[in-house]
This record gives sequence, structure tokens and C-alpha cells, in this order.
Amino acid sequence: MKCIQLIPEHVFFALRFFLAPFFTLILAKTLFELLAFNFLDLNQVLIQQVSGVQEISGVIQTNEIKARLLWATSVMVYFFIMVGFGAFIWNLLKSSETKLTLLIFVIIASAISVVETSYLLNVESAESPIASIFRFTFDALSGSGLFTANQLFIVHTTLDIINLIGFLVVPFGIVAGCCIMHEIPLTSHKDAEYFLGRSVQLKKLITGGSAVMVIGVIHMQLWLNWPLAFLGGAEDIIQLKSITLLICQYWGVSYSLIIAALYVPSISYLSNQAKLALQQGSDREQRKDPSKWLIENHMMFSPIASLPQILTVIAPMLVGTFGSTLSDLVFY
Repeated sequence: MKCIQLIPEHVFFALRFFLAPFFTLILAKTLFELLAFNFLDLNQVLIQQVSGVQEISGVIQTNEIKARLLWATSVMVYFFIMVGFGAFIWNLLKSSETKLTLLIFVIIASAISVVETSYLLNVESAESPIASIFRFTFDALSGSGLFTANQLFIVHTTLDIINLIGFLVVPFGIVAGCCIMHEIPLTSHKDAEYFLGRSVQLKKLITGGSAVMVIGVIHMQLWLNWPLAFLGGAEDIIQLKSITLLICQYWGVSYSLIIAALYVPSISYLSNQAKLALQQGSDREQRKDPSKWLIENHMMFSPIASLPQILTVIAPMLVGTFGSTLSDLVFY
């Protein structure tokens, strides 16, 4: 009871917007762990094929270099986008009304990240499809005999950093959305401009989050397709690429649903509150037709009015085809 009294009421209010995206994240990871079990067998088949190659031809070496450079490019873009998005999230968190509020949000996001990291550090890759995404490529690279121990260490370290960022970005992105909503008092009256400001921040958050998820999906696809450069048979490459594409599309859909689960309830609440503020305001024209103001300020919550945000939300879902197009450059 004392713990509840210590936590501000507006923080509890904001955490309502945390639940939907958080449970969507848990559902996506749980379903992949339970249902993507055949991916582990495919990993072993690929490792055996790569390890069984007696001599690597010039064509294969050329394809491998192209695949590696494409992956390296995605890593550079990923880090660049993450720096900007991380700075934006931190500024949102710092806008918390009290240090206690900031501490609560940081503890929640950090706890989720620690649990995810601990799980993947302790689970065997042979038992975890999520962990095997890393092993799928790294074990194939190790078995090819084309890389030195130092080169493999660099690749391993780079992936560790990217994975760590991946464990942080989703939970901290969700609590950043909560931080936007927590500044709305439950009782005090606010004018429509206040809710417009919250809406603008929310749209910036989902735009940045979508950009991170898009480059994350592209990076995943280029990572998974890197060892396919060692395969000589065109049919084997096509079959494996179709599977890696479906894996990336799964995570693209999952990320889009996580963003939607945060954005839709939040923007719906902001739109409704702005409408109420207009109806209770002093401007007669706005009281009579609040929808006009909402449309002019892009706060009307409807499929047509929200089309730019809808495209932003579903961008991770659609990016699989673009990543596949990049991967096709390897074999030309």
C-alpha cells in the first residue's frame, strides 16, 4: 500500500499505455520460440553444407565480400539511426515531472532488458529459435574457414552490441511513449493546444521507432543471407532465402503491431481529450465544430486522416521485400 502511495497517480495512468505494446512484444517472442523450431534444423543443414565445401571458388568469394559489405552498411546505418533515436528517447525521459517518475520508467525498461539479455545468455541456441538467428550465420562463417579468429571476434562483438541495443530500444521506446502520456493530469483542465503538443511528440516517437525497426529488419535479413553466398546451388539459395525472408517478415509484422499497440490507444485518447477541450473552450466556432480544428491540426483519429501515421506503423511489416532486393545484389 505504501508503494502505491509513493508512485504518482499520473504514472499509473501512463502505464495503461504500456501494457498493450509490452504484451504484444511478449506474445511475438513466445510464439517464435514455440513455433519456429524447424529453423534450428535448417541451421544445422546450412552449417554442414558450408563446412563440407572443399574449395571456395572466386565467384563464391566475390559473393561473400558483397554480402559482407551489404551487412556492414546496414550496421553503420543502424548505429546512426540509433544514436538519434536514443537521444530523442532520453530527452523525453528527462522531461518527467519528478526524478521519481524518471526512475520508475527507467527501472521498468531496464528490468525488461535485463530479463531478455539474461535469457538469451543462458539458453542453449539449439533450444531457442531466437538465439539461433545469431548462430545461423556465425556458425556458418566459422565453419567456412575463410575468416581468422580475430575477424570472427570482430563480427561477434559487433553482433553483441547490436543485440544489446535491440534489447534496450523496444522497452525504452515503450516507456518513452508512457512518458509522453504521463504529463497529462487526470483532473486539471488542459486546452487543445496541450494535447496537440503531446500528439506531435507521439508522432515523432513512432516515426523514430519505425525507422529503427525498419533498419533492424533489413539488418536481420542481410545477416541471415550472408552465409548463403557460400552455397553454389541456385535452388538451395532460393529455398533458404525464402525462409529467411519469412522470418524477417514475421519480425516486421511483430514490430508494426508493437508500434500500433502503443500509438493507437495513445492518439485516440489525445484526440478525444482535445475534442472535449474544444467543446468546453471559449471559442464558439470551435465548440460548434471541433472536428474542423482536429482535421486542420492532424489530430482527427480516422483511417484517412491518419494515413501518414498508418504508413509509418506498417513500414517494418513492408520492409522485407526491400531487404530481399538488397540481398539479390550479392548474386549478380
